[in-house]
Amino acid sequence: MTQIRTFGRYPTLGEMKAYYNRDDVLDFLYAESRLRNFLIAFRKRSWEIHPTSKAHLQEIINDVIQNRIEKAHPDASDSSPLAKFDYLSFHSPNAITVGDKLVGVDLVFEVDLSGWRRSFEALSGVIRLLDDFEVCYRMKYSGVRSLHLIVPFEAFPKTFNGESLL
Repeated sequence: MTQIRTFGRYPTLGEMKAYYNRDDVLDFLYAESRLRNFLIAFRKRSWEIHPTSKAHLQEIINDVIQNRIEKAHPDASDSSPLAKFDYLSFHSPNAITVGDKLVGVDLVFEVDLSGWRRSFEALSGVIRLLDDFEVCYRMKYSGVRSLHLIVPFEAFPKTFNGESLL
């Protein structure tokens, strides 16, 4: 049987499992969880997680895959494509608050093309420009559909304060 290769656009169960077992993905997700409040999402529901290590994050991911996704699809095989909201995704709030006060907002470019490769190609000019100006940014692939290029609030000059520079 030929395995379907979606390269991120509504992945198969096997692709999602493989993606979240990659060391580079786990390293990135764990680092993100240390910087900001961090949410895991499945079927339009999300909840905050606080992994204490990369291994603990892997346990959380495996638990969600086994006890939510696979239980929701008992007849699915690793080559079964997942529906739009039947995959795992991770998010961190882009609004930074201290108590009730908004102190900043990250700049987010979200490219949702058919697969992460086309999304990355579409953002390549922006990435080169940010690299040329040595602007700090993070790239986050949702694991399913879209690529996010994030310029964290902390990368902006203090004088910016979220207001126009013009």
